[in-house]
Amino acid sequence: MGILLGLLTALTWGGADFLARFATRRIGTLRAMFYMQGIGFVLLTIFLPWLGGWGHLTDGSGWRPWAWGLLAGGINAFSTLALYRRLKSEKCPWSRLSRQVIQR
Repeated sequence: MGILLGLLTALTWGGADFLARFATRRIGTLRAMFYMQGIGFVLLTIFLPWLGGWGHLTDGSGWRPWAWGLLAGGINAFSTLALYRRLKSEKCPWSRLSRQVIQR
């Protein structure tokens, strides 16, 4: 099961990067990041009650988990923006690789 989930994760992350390349060139880096993060937020909001993930928000663990979450969110936003800007440029190695795969 772990191998199957690992393959599924690799396919979804790779597919998201592939789609982000086209989205950043068409609508811009910030707008593409906003839409991708928004879609992820909506899907996470839908699935968290089903998976039982909302219980940890109010368990009285204090401010430290919230601070770590805000720090991780800020780092994620910065790194996603950097990735999408790189995907938008022609110098990105993934752009050349995907162009070669599409042409074959």
